[in-house]
Amino acid sequence: APDARAGWDAIASEYQDEFYGERFGERLMWSRRASEDDLHVFDDVRGKRALVLGCGGGQDAVALAKMGAIAVGIDFSPQQIAYAKKYAAAHNADNASFVEGQVEDLARFDDESFDLAVSIYALDSVQRIEDVLAEACRVPAHRSHWLGELGVACAAPAGPGGVCSGQEPVRRWHP
Repeated sequence: APDARAGWDAIASEYQDEFYGERFGERLMWSRRASEDDLHVFDDVRGKRALVLGCGGGQDAVALAKMGAIAVGIDFSPQQIAYAKKYAAAHNADNASFVEGQVEDLARFDDESFDLAVSIYALDSVQRIEDVLAEACRVPAHRSHWLGELGVACAAPAGPGGVCSGQEPVRRWHP
């Protein structure tokens, strides 16, 4: 299998500088064309603890922080995490922090230690999606406040054993 971490580390700077970086400012983008401003997926996230899985350059975590959330981004690429920290500092997002790690293993976080978990553009590149889904349902309070994207934004309530099931398109989500 290809080494995705090495691949992202190799292209992180160029990707952020030339493709993503500041392209969308501080807006939370659900797709290249639709932002949270357009879709209104979230209610008020002020004061909510948000985990961003596969945070890359930190844009989603910074956007959530600017919306008032206390955001933590996790990514396996040290180069992306370094960019994320600089991006957060440049945008005065003091309530955004970043850690290097695998989204398939969130053992560093306690059960129900976040109000919501979100992943945008990262789930299609993980090798063990079932592990990611189980962990993504374990860390939010009530084990149901998790949003992910596999081509479209979707909600996944926790099923038996904490494994997410029943992905349905999101119209509105209440953390």
